Amino acid sequence: VMLGLLELVIFLQGASTTEMLVTAGGLGLLFLGMAGSRRSRLALVRTREAELEAAVVEERARLAREIHDVLAHSLTALVVQLDSATLLAEKKPAELPEALATARRLAREGLDEARQAVGALKGDALPGPELLETLVTDFSATSSIPAGLAVEGAPLPLSSEARLAIYRTAQEALTNVRK
Repeated sequence: VMLGLLELVIFLQGASTTEMLVTAGGLGLLFLGMAGSRRSRLALVRTREAELEAAVVEERARLAREIHDVLAHSLTALVVQLDSATLLAEKKPAELPEALATARRLAREGLDEARQAVGALKGDALPGPELLETLVTDFSATSSIPAGLAVEGAPLPLSSEARLAIYRTAQEALTNVRK
C-alpha cells in the first residue's frame, strides 16, 4: 500500500488539475467502496450471530418442553399407581405388593426418560414412533387395560421434533386412559 501511494504521489507531481481530480475522485470511490464492503461484512456477521442466538433459544425451549413432558408424564403415572396402591391397601391388601412393584417400575422408567431428556441436551437421540409398540405393550402390562397399536402405510421421514411429538402424544393419551 505504501509503495502504491508513493507511485501515486510521483504520478500526480506532473499531472494536470483534471488528472488530479479524476485520481482523487477514483480514490474517494475506492475508499467508499471499501468502507461499504466492511459495513456489509459486519452486518452479515451480526445477522448470522442473531440467527445462531435465535436457534439456541429455540433449542433450549424445545428441550425445556421435553423435560417438562417427561416429568409430567412420569410423575402423573406414578401418582395414579400410588393412589391405586393406597386403595388396594385398604380393600385388597394381598394385591398391594404387585401395585407397589408397578409403582417402583414406573418410577424407574420415569428416571430413565428424564435421563433421556437430559441426554438430549448432550445431543443423544430422543424417542420416536419406533418405540410406540413398546409403549403400548408396557401400558397394557401395567394397567391391565387391553391396548394395541395399528400402523397403516409406509413410514415417512420425520424431523426429530415430529418424531418426538408423535411419541409424546401417544404417551400422554395412554396416561390419560390410565387416569
